[in-house]
Amino acid sequence: MLAALLVIAAVVGFIVLGRLVRVFADQPSEAQCASLLDRYVDHASRQHHPGVDDDDIQRAVEQSQGKAERFDDLASCRDELTARQVECALSSTNVDEMERCVQ
Repeated sequence: MLAALLVIAAVVGFIVLGRLVRVFADQPSEAQCASLLDRYVDHASRQHHPGVDDDDIQRAVEQSQGKAERFDDLASCRDELTARQVECALSSTNVDEMERCVQ
């Protein structure tokens, strides 16, 4: 019973600590978050369509910028990610690396 309580306390502590780190860590700027979203579109497009050219990527990025979901994604980025996570994701070379950075 005591061991179970210790495990539960450790999990809760880990969650609380993670939230505190986010609260006190540097927050990303709107420009960083916008770059992150654009980079995600780039990586995802190349992953799903390996032969895609740069002009098609640019069009996909521009189309994503006009969608309502983007505003929610920008707000989520600013509220839930740290500047360090965004910097890591911006230096990633694919979607998988990017997702590891923001977890």
